[in-house]
Amino acid sequence: MPRHGEGDDRLGMFEYQEPSVLNQANPNINEWYPLLPITLNAKVYAVAVNIEDNDETLDVRVTRDGEVESVTGFPATHSTEYYLIRVGAVSAIGRRADYWLNVIMPEISYFMEGLSTQIEVRKTTANGNGNLTGITVFGVKNRVF
Repeated sequence: MPRHGEGDDRLGMFEYQEPSVLNQANPNINEWYPLLPITLNAKVYAVAVNIEDNDETLDVRVTRDGEVESVTGFPATHSTEYYLIRVGAVSAIGRRADYWLNVIMPEISYFMEGLSTQIEVRKTTANGNGNLTGITVFGVKNRVF
């Protein structure tokens, strides 16, 4: 194995990836759209979502290593980006579990790692047909030690 600083196999190093972007025109109600398709050995740095309608309700679902965590029923307003805050594991919106502060707030990012990670978003109301957008900033580790 190479010493630190040699080669590409340094322990604990994640290679930055092109952000995973969603821009879904006319999203269907209750249909999940991928913010991050299933990705192996990923470290997620930030997740943001937006809906181009007023008074829509969004859900975000994170599947990490077979465990599903979600933030449900948060109201979203036209042209406002919402960021997930990661502090641990998720329960219901507006409640705090041991390790997650599961609210969506502007301009906050979080960190999360998983051997297999997928992030999805959907709208649960039908107040308009504006685009559903989002971005996931992440890195991957090509080798697991």
